[in-house]
Amino acid sequence: MVKRILVGFDGSNVSMKALLFGIKIAKNRNGDVLVLEVIESPIKYGLENYQLEDHRIREKVVIHEELMKRLSVEHDVPIYFKIDRGYPPHVIAKYADKENVDLVVVGTRGIKGLKKIFVESVSTKVIETVKKPILIVK
Repeated sequence: MVKRILVGFDGSNVSMKALLFGIKIAKNRNGDVLVLEVIESPIKYGLENYQLEDHRIREKVVIHEELMKRLSVEHDVPIYFKIDRGYPPHVIAKYADKENVDLVVVGTRGIKGLKKIFVESVSTKVIETVKKPILIVK
């Protein structure tokens, strides 16, 4: 039975759709939602831009924390918000195992054509990495 749902969240429209879908499932199953936001390593921004990027990340996290509190109250579903750093598919897989979730929900941007050949999507890597059932939301 699906009671504990892990949702990968980055603030994008597709991750919001995935979150709302996960909340709906949790509400129907009397479960809870663990929302995981993975911040990619700041090294890719270069050391000179680290402090500026870190400030932006903190601002975004505060906004997302408030959103999770609001959604939890609005939908009457326990929502737990976690933040971690690393490569999103690997961190999502780690949390899926560590938190013993029943389902992982992530959004997909629907990359098509030549771009799909050159850009590896997080959702594709999550499918390859996570050992739990996965729901991809478009």
